[in-house]
Amino acid sequence: MTARIRHLEELSINAFPAQHTLHYDGWLLRFARGYSRRANAVYPLYDSYRPLAEKIAYCESRYQAQGQRVIFKLTDAAVPHQLDAALDAAGYVLEAGTLLQTCALQDTLHAVDPAIHSESTLSDTWFAALCRMNHIDDAKAAVLRGLLTHIVPRCCFAGLYEGNMLVASGLAVLDDGYIGLYDIATDESYRQRGYATRLVAHLLAWGKDCGAAQSYLQVMENNIPALRLYAKLGFRTLYRYWYRVK
Repeated sequence: MTARIRHLEELSINAFPAQHTLHYDGWLLRFARGYSRRANAVYPLYDSYRPLAEKIAYCESRYQAQGQRVIFKLTDAAVPHQLDAALDAAGYVLEAGTLLQTCALQDTLHAVDPAIHSESTLSDTWFAALCRMNHIDDAKAAVLRGLLTHIVPRCCFAGLYEGNMLVASGLAVLDDGYIGLYDIATDESYRQRGYATRLVAHLLAWGKDCGAAQSYLQVMENNIPALRLYAKLGFRTLYRYWYRVK
């Protein structure tokens, strides 16, 4: 299980790159000017050799130098295993418990939806709709655009339109046999119409057609509507992750 968690964490890093990454004794320190926890956290993925207190102090100094909160992204595979307890004792609080869910694609019967517009690169229209639906301000939007344009694996930026208005969007990233789903959003005025279900099904079909055998996504554990949607589409929880924040 540890190896699979580590693999999926690596895929998620590839799918949502930070602006800058430091490698430090098996840990990855990611920086993106504070936009999203995922892109601005320490990932303790690999074996460590330095003393734990020394490593935590190093991470604190690096994030504080950038004027950012010190954030650790933790799973049950984090190393060393006593890290979560050490951070708790040092005053780090828990935030944003999240589930990583997976779905095997060989048994799915979804088909590409001809009414959904798909592009392989980020467009101004898709990005503007994402920012509108998620209420992302101009400063954060500038950072996010940079992150999305630097994704290396193959992408599908999908949008569902009502007339000339893009009312639901999503991103799929194909990497090493997996299709990762990101930024699934529906305009507030168009919810409860099945658009998110159609969009996710379309992205899963696209991934399967491209040779993916599995899909994964990340969903907050308190997001009940999203959990119901993903369960209906065949997703099941593989592991949980959480953040420790100074």
